[in-house]
Amino acid sequence: MANLTLTEALNQYVKDPRPETETLLIDQFVGSTLLIPAAIGKNTGQQKNGPMLEQRIVDVQYQLVKNATGQQLFPVFSNRQAYNQWQAKSRIEGQTPLAISIEEIWSLLQQASRVSGVVIDMMTVNLVLDQRNVAYLTQQLANLKQLSQFKMRQRLDIKESFIETVQRELAEKMPFIQTLWALKLGDTQQNVYVVAVFPGQDISTSIEKIMLWLQSKDAYPKFDRIITVGELDYTKVAQFKPLYNAKN
Repeated sequence: MANLTLTEALNQYVKDPRPETETLLIDQFVGSTLLIPAAIGKNTGQQKNGPMLEQRIVDVQYQLVKNATGQQLFPVFSNRQAYNQWQAKSRIEGQTPLAISIEEIWSLLQQASRVSGVVIDMMTVNLVLDQRNVAYLTQQLANLKQLSQFKMRQRLDIKESFIETVQRELAEKMPFIQTLWALKLGDTQQNVYVVAVFPGQDISTSIEKIMLWLQSKDAYPKFDRIITVGELDYTKVAQFKPLYNAKN
């Protein structure tokens, strides 16, 4: 498991932590797995009734490490080389590297309340993610997966009269709206409006107002729900042509 792009993204983020490198790192986590050292034990028994079938109960114990403040962390690694470096120095025997996703790590942390988080590539980048960080990362990955199902609503499917109404009235009626996209949720065929409001605006109030305004118009396609751009990844949404964009 090379994961070179993930490893590079980790290095870039640790050296220069900013929104751009964070977005790059999150993108690289999509579909990627990490390695987590674990001790695997097997207990074998036999079924008493019916055919004699072998039952195997697999006991997996994940390795823990402590940081300088005494917090317990799961050590995870972005590639086999990073894992081998740790194994050579730790000299812990009986460990097997298991592939694990960020979502599985979050599930594991929820079951292990005494574990504070994970440390990624502790011999090199040494990036510590506490439970809050892992929860955030898991949610961002879920958002990206949801966004990957979106397809831009074709302009021909939208009434020209509605497009003209949006362009003519939205700036005056809804001055807090910065950008409005009309997207289609591929798997469910839902029509979804994604809205970005100007800074300082109340999100809930803005959503209520834009929803009422859309309902009062002959909006086609009919929308199923409205999502704020903050619920998704702006860099991904921005690749779609908006239905409306406020003039600066």
